[in-house]
Amino acid sequence: WSWGKRRREREREGEQGREGEDTVQERMDEEEYKFDAFDDGSSRMVGKHQEEKMMSFCTEYATKLREMEETLDASLIEVWDPFGDAVELFVEPMESAGLVDLVKTDNKVLGKVILVFSSLCLEMRKLSRIARKRFYAPFVLFGKEQKSGSLTEGDTQVKMGRLLPFLKELSDFVNRATDVVRNVIRQLASLYRDSNELFKNGFKSVHLESVYEHLGQLLADLSMLDEVCTQNNMLQQAWAMYKRMTKAMKGDASRYGTEEGEILKFEKFLMTLEARVFEGQIYATAVQQEFDFDKLVVVKKNKYFRAELLRALKTTLARIDARPERRTQSRQAEAYVRACALYGLYFHVFQDVSDKKLFKRVWDLHLTYPIMHVAGNVSWVPATFLTQRVQYMVKTIIKSTYSADNVGRELTKRFDQEFEAMVASSYREVAVWTARMESSLGNRADLRQMLDTRASLLLEGLRLAKEIAYLFKTFTLLHLKFRVQVKPSYVLRLCELVEQLKALQYTFYRRSGIVGESLSFIMQQVQFNLQSRFLPLKVRMESVTQKLTPANLDALASLTVLLQMLSGPSTPKRQIILRLCAERVFASGAIKEVDRAAVEAGLDQLRELSDMRRSVNDACNCSFMYWNMETLAFYFKSVYKNPARAPSLQYIFAALNDTNEYFEAAQYVEGAVFREEMVKGVRGHFEEHILKPLREKIEIDLRLQIHSHLKVSDRDPFRNGASDLSRFLRIPPLRLFDGFIDMRQCISSYLDATFYNLTTVALYDWKTYAEMRNLAKEKYGLVLSEFHLPGQTLEQGLDVLEIMRNIHIFVQRFNYNLNNQIFIEKMSESKSLNTINIRHIANSIRTHGAGIMNTTVNFTYLFLMRKFRVFSQFLYDDHIRSRLIKDTRFYRESRTELNNQYPFERADRFNKEIRRLGVSNTGITYLGKFRILITEIGNSLGYVRMIRSGGLRYISNAIKFVPDLRRIQKFTGMVEEEGLSNETKVAASNLDAVLENLMKNFTEGSEYFRILVKAFAKEFRNPSNIHLQTFYCIVPPLTINYVEYMLGLKDQLAKEAKRGGKDPGSFTDDGFAMGLVFILKLLNQLEEFDSLHWFQGTLDKLYRESAELRATMERKTKKSKEDGAVQSATMVFGRNQRYMKEFEMLRFSFNGARIFFRFDEEVEQPKEEKSADENAGEQPPPEQDSGSGGGPPPPPPPPP
Repeated sequence: WSWGKRRREREREGEQGREGEDTVQERMDEEEYKFDAFDDGSSRMVGKHQEEKMMSFCTEYATKLREMEETLDASLIEVWDPFGDAVELFVEPMESAGLVDLVKTDNKVLGKVILVFSSLCLEMRKLSRIARKRFYAPFVLFGKEQKSGSLTEGDTQVKMGRLLPFLKELSDFVNRATDVVRNVIRQLASLYRDSNELFKNGFKSVHLESVYEHLGQLLADLSMLDEVCTQNNMLQQAWAMYKRMTKAMKGDASRYGTEEGEILKFEKFLMTLEARVFEGQIYATAVQQEFDFDKLVVVKKNKYFRAELLRALKTTLARIDARPERRTQSRQAEAYVRACALYGLYFHVFQDVSDKKLFKRVWDLHLTYPIMHVAGNVSWVPATFLTQRVQYMVKTIIKSTYSADNVGRELTKRFDQEFEAMVASSYREVAVWTARMESSLGNRADLRQMLDTRASLLLEGLRLAKEIAYLFKTFTLLHLKFRVQVKPSYVLRLCELVEQLKALQYTFYRRSGIVGESLSFIMQQVQFNLQSRFLPLKVRMESVTQKLTPANLDALASLTVLLQMLSGPSTPKRQIILRLCAERVFASGAIKEVDRAAVEAGLDQLRELSDMRRSVNDACNCSFMYWNMETLAFYFKSVYKNPARAPSLQYIFAALNDTNEYFEAAQYVEGAVFREEMVKGVRGHFEEHILKPLREKIEIDLRLQIHSHLKVSDRDPFRNGASDLSRFLRIPPLRLFDGFIDMRQCISSYLDATFYNLTTVALYDWKTYAEMRNLAKEKYGLVLSEFHLPGQTLEQGLDVLEIMRNIHIFVQRFNYNLNNQIFIEKMSESKSLNTINIRHIANSIRTHGAGIMNTTVNFTYLFLMRKFRVFSQFLYDDHIRSRLIKDTRFYRESRTELNNQYPFERADRFNKEIRRLGVSNTGITYLGKFRILITEIGNSLGYVRMIRSGGLRYISNAIKFVPDLRRIQKFTGMVEEEGLSNETKVAASNLDAVLENLMKNFTEGSEYFRILVKAFAKEFRNPSNIHLQTFYCIVPPLTINYVEYMLGLKDQLAKEAKRGGKDPGSFTDDGFAMGLVFILKLLNQLEEFDSLHWFQGTLDKLYRESAELRATMERKTKKSKEDGAVQSATMVFGRNQRYMKEFEMLRFSFNGARIFFRFDEEVEQPKEEKSADENAGEQPPPEQDSGSGGGPPPPPPPPP
């Protein structure tokens, strides 16, 4: 009932509401009607306009917000540049309090012990860092700037002189480190002795493992410093050269402005340096020094200290696993180095040779950790260290058959087998860690859980970085040390490790805001966890203070100091005090082993978290890439083949930038020297393997896509594959030291230059390149410049003056076309050939004036004189002259039997037999050279003809405004009749002179050939040049040689057009016909040549052969079904047709050239001139040497 009542009430309320809405709607309609009755719609238009403006504003604002969000949002593939940020977050704990202020306890003796060892640990830690940061780089880099790989006298000594202050600093450092080692040993020996009350009352069971850890690390660094100094052979050679120079100075000290005593002091200083530094005795100096002190401190015979040192060594070895997990390899390798250094100290201090098992444990571990990276390409090999430092144990225990090289090679091969799997595993771990860093750090869940998650992520990232760096360095050093070749596939894996390292580092850097915000809270939480473990213990011990033994009182005092250290920032000082106090508390037995492991883990976390920034940077430092530059070429090739990996280039370049730290630490030379050389090498590899093929492929892709309608290539991506080249262009500029490599800008500049240059060559292609420009912007995001050039340009071509001055080169490099009056370049380095036509000549004449025409003819005349000298020498040669006399006599005697046609076979035999006289390096016979000579003569005549035609064109353009050339009135007379002013008379006179000059040049332009014939004909027809009278008989073999040459050119033209070669062949060379006709005209032998009926007889022969070949081909087609025979006959028939067509073309050109010489020249003939036949019948003139040339060249007649 109640439910039905509520339903009826809701229905009633709904009806009332609907009635109210109807009433309001009617009222609004009435008001709108009244408003519309007096409104013309302008208000509604204004409102709509405002709505559009608001919508536009909102859209634009949303776009800007989205751009800001994308800019600020961190991408997984984006590499932040720490060098470009103005502000860097520094989150390391800081404290101004000293050790004395921190160690506050009522137990004065314990306080002094903690104070002494904490200060010593801090000093050893500081010395270890100085050794790595200060002294490694100069020794490793020395000599690397030498491009030749060898040292030069003078420059080497200068560099060593610059290095002396650094060597002095190193010597002081070694002294300081030796003193610290001695002090530590004496302090420990003083503490662990039976006469010490503190030792009796409770320190007997205290094990200061942190002190031995710092001591082992310092000794290990000193040992590695030995390797850095001794493994650089160029440094050793330079030191020897410097010592020789010093000895040379001692003999003549005054010359160098010093005294012999000073040089002796300097030599003593050098000997000290050599003994300590260059002979690798830094570690030996530290461990072989005298530790006993005047019976106050006994070290060698201190059995308690010996037992303690031995226990510390065994504890370190126990924590090193012979088969470690990959997660802890780098940490255990570092512990093994410390163990080796401590064992060397133990052996030299106590001379213990009885514990062979201990040595065997130390020795066997080198099979697991065979090599350690020091700096650059310097390595520390445990087997070598033990062999040098504990030589007696190695000789006693290790078999004589042991070979370090063989063992190293076996270890390297075993490492290679697992290398790719380890790289793949690290890649997966880095990917998962990066994803978690991007997501989990921003999680705002429970505070405690959030801090635990962030702490584990940070520590996991640091561990990953150390393991990846250890994997890379171990692999490269093993192959370098034991000379094992690296497979090409492993080179890519190495580069992947570098990418992973930089990805880790820049993920840390990218999330540094959140890391810095939470790091202090994370350390506070770790400190709180430690306090929660120690505080109950302190309360329990304080409750029974009266029953505590002296040892427990020391433990309580240590607990008090420990909790004080946990109540402040986790600085290095507090951490060392904290560890010393914890070790004293552990000795009391108040903490179980399980809790002790948790406490030690917490202390390790504090140490790593407090030094997180430096630890990550050190672990991810890729300065070793300077010594692995050989991998870049292969890596760049691989990235280009796989554009999906293009973003990884940012990581490789970030790794290359890490080498700058080493370069700046070089003492003897500026770091810029190394940087410039490295930049040159990296840019060279990048240009060769990425930029150059990338820009060419992008250009080809644009061309193929624009011309896709032509189907020039198969662009099926499913068949041929596809690569997204735009990935390279989306990468921000790659930083390399102080410069950048912007691939987008490089490709844009290349395409701009290419498109512009090609547009200048062919202006009509501008639209195609404009489409390619738009496509480049759309597909690759490249913004190119406009390269549309105006179509109206002055076509100047080669200048007449340039051709005139170099006419001997011009006639060699250009072919002449008789019909079109054009010269075409034979070959060119570019993709186009230059041409010269009448328009070019007319433009040059307009530039230089009509007087250039006569000067050009004079230059041509001088050129022809030189060529005719060679022409005469060739015909005067004994072999040629005798053969031509024989052919002339043969034809005169057999012309009736030959039907007045010179036989083709005889001319062809002449062409072939002349090869016996020898050929040039390019395979050209002497007859071929003679043909080239005639062609060059004809080209020069063609140029003269073009000069005449160009002059006519120029004059016709200039005189086209004269209405009637046949009746040109004198303007001077008309002006005088009108009685105009003197100025007008002068102007009229100038106009008449111009018109007269134009008419004179216009009418005299056709006499050049007549002038040249007249200049040379007299001497050519002189009886003294009788050897020239048989020239017409060499024309048949010359034409055969020419036809074969032209067939070869046209075949080459077809082949090179398909291949796109630079020697495209040719299709015309009419200079030969021009030269033949000109020489025949000079010798007056046109009629003698016509009497040979050469062209007609040859064409008739070719026609007959063609008919026979056609019949043979039809017969073989009917009888034989073999395709080979038919194809052979078809090829022979085609060859014959082409030969016949080329002969017809030569005949047409020959007859066309004869038209230019159809004039009767007036040549003064000698009185006793005989016909050519009579001269041929006579005996030849007296024989001369074939090299002496022919008759004298014609003397130069007056200039035309």
